[in-house]
Amino acid sequence: MSWSQYRLLVGSTSGFFGRLSEWRSEHAQPEDEADPFEHVRQPGDGRDFTW
Repeated sequence: MSWSQYRLLVGSTSGFFGRLSEWRSEHAQPEDEADPFEHVRQPGDGRDFTW
C-alpha cells in the first residue's frame, strides 16, 4: 500500500484530537445530566429516628 493510499483510508491529517472531535460531533450524544432517581425518591423527610 502506498503512502497516498494509506492517507486516503485514514482520512485527514488533523491528528488524534481532531479525529476524536469529528467522531464526537457525528456519533456521540450529549449526556443527560438529569437525576435518574428523581421519580423514585419520596418527597417527605422520612421516618423519625429513635435509638
